[in-house]
Amino acid sequence: MKFTYILIFALAITAGNINAVPVSTGNSILITKHELSDKLTWKEKYAIHAKAAFNKYKSYTESLVKKGKAGITNEEFQNLVEQFSKPIFAATIDRIPELSQQTNGTASGGAPNNGTTGNGNEPLTDEGNDIGYFGPINIGGQTFNVIFDTGSSDLWVPGQNCKDVACTQHTAFDPTKSNTFSTNNQPFQIQYGTGSVSGVIATEDVTVAGFTAKNQTFGLTTTESQDFANSPFDGIM
Repeated sequence: MKFTYILIFALAITAGNINAVPVSTGNSILITKHELSDKLTWKEKYAIHAKAAFNKYKSYTESLVKKGKAGITNEEFQNLVEQFSKPIFAATIDRIPELSQQTNGTASGGAPNNGTTGNGNEPLTDEGNDIGYFGPINIGGQTFNVIFDTGSSDLWVPGQNCKDVACTQHTAFDPTKSNTFSTNNQPFQIQYGTGSVSGVIATEDVTVAGFTAKNQTFGLTTTESQDFANSPFDGIM
């Protein structure tokens, strides 16, 4: 625990540089910085900062452990590695299953499913000091803000049949506005480290940064836990 506090303090020293101004990484991606949401509990904020601090200084700390200068044993260090490798928000247990006749879309002009090419420009917003990034995508001609989650493998947005607060606060997909939408109402359920969703599987044309994937599998939620209420994004990708 003492070691964790030291790491968090070290991260706090650099906070002034992290939060200063919106960051641009070139012409392709515009990143806007935000503080951690006030909707998070102090325990969640602590867990986020602790994990960020550990990951930032892990390599350096490992070198000190090997030299016997870290004040902890290698076994204690490995326990910390295991502890901080556990996801906070994105621990997907059950994937959205792919339909047996479904071939996931690709983003090339000559793809078997006739996907289209784009320019690769995607505006991103940073939520909570590099904890997550969200941006707009298009599903069946409708725009949604989704968090680009490398810790899970599923795409979902709120469905019209979801009446939970987390759904009604966000944009819901309207099947009547698309002529490429399809579903057989196959159910899915995902339990994250924080929060859970369930709903039905569907297919639709999905466009990200100008690249379109035809007949892409995705989920429409019918229930969303309160953890997703007040979030700045509609769904997860």
